[in-house]
Amino acid sequence: MTSNELLELVFNYSSYLEEKIQTEFLSLSSELMNSKPAPESWSAAECFEHLLQTNQLYFPVFQNILDKIVFEKHNSETEFKHTFIGKMIMKTVDPEQCKKYKSPKAFRINVSEVRKDILPQFLNQHKQLNSIIKKFEDVDLTKIKIVSPASKFIKYNLGDCLLIIAYHNKRHILQAERAIKNFSNQK
Repeated sequence: MTSNELLELVFNYSSYLEEKIQTEFLSLSSELMNSKPAPESWSAAECFEHLLQTNQLYFPVFQNILDKIVFEKHNSETEFKHTFIGKMIMKTVDPEQCKKYKSPKAFRINVSEVRKDILPQFLNQHKQLNSIIKKFEDVDLTKIKIVSPASKFIKYNLGDCLLIIAYHNKRHILQAERAIKNFSNQK
């Protein structure tokens, strides 16, 4: 996969998520969005709150990159290379992977009822994130290393980071879908 193909994949995930939210979640009541299918499970709204809080932690990381990098043309057809830790994290957040993992402390939500405007806030943040990611089109996604907001000991490259965010977003959108479906089936 090249850097261009990686960015295309990230934007495809992004389009998919926006469409899913517009068509399946925006019309739902606050009560349904906050309903938990089981006491230990997250509601759909909690899934979005988690994504909102998690993604927000990446904004300073991205701004730091944008402030420091020199935009020089590179061959965007160069093969992208994953880091070992990036591959490991992608496996845990893979949307097709159903195994549950406990969120790192920095990414845990601490609310019982999520605000009513969570979806518009998430969509707004998502648009901001996409506009930042567009700025990385002429950047070597393999070369730039970042420190994870979850732990200063976790480092991976920018391309891995963008895929981790995309996979993580899709994983929790699917979880939110299941929460709605499972709660509806209980009635």
